[in-house]
Amino acid sequence: MKKIVPDPPLTPPVSYFSIISDLAADDALAAASTLMDSLNQNLESYLSAEHIDAGDFRLENAQMLSQMICTLVVHARAKGEAHE
Repeated sequence: MKKIVPDPPLTPPVSYFSIISDLAADDALAAASTLMDSLNQNLESYLSAEHIDAGDFRLENAQMLSQMICTLVVHARAKGEAHE
């Protein structure tokens, strides 16, 4: 049976975070580094837990932290390219 409606285009996930436009690239990368440490601690806590729930809040935290890190890195790259 043929599909009547085509599949939607594949797009990257939408980020719900925005960065202050005046934030310097170095400051954005420093903040991303701090968030990466938090993400690492969060995931270590999740993986070392004796009982893991499917709805564990640490997975949601990890997802939000990774989105914030990506947003900061994209911002830092854009600021870096603007200075070149």
